[in-house]
Amino acid sequence: MKETITLSISKEEKALLMKKAKAQRLSLTSYIRLVSLNQARKDLNDIKLNNTDWNLLISELDNPSKPNEKLIKLFAK
Repeated sequence: MKETITLSISKEEKALLMKKAKAQRLSLTSYIRLVSLNQARKDLNDIKLNNTDWNLLISELDNPSKPNEKLIKLFAK
């Protein structure tokens, strides 16, 4: 089942994406999907964590720690 993503961009950004998509003979949707997925794969490949660190990262993302007083003060500025 496919999902839908809504993207807000300027007219200039859309024109640029459409120009590139047309040059590659792709629809705008296909071009954005292709480029986005390729970049995401590249970005994920750039992250080098061992299994222990990866599991710790995922655990923190799934169950973030409560902010401490210093962090709360920092973001209050």
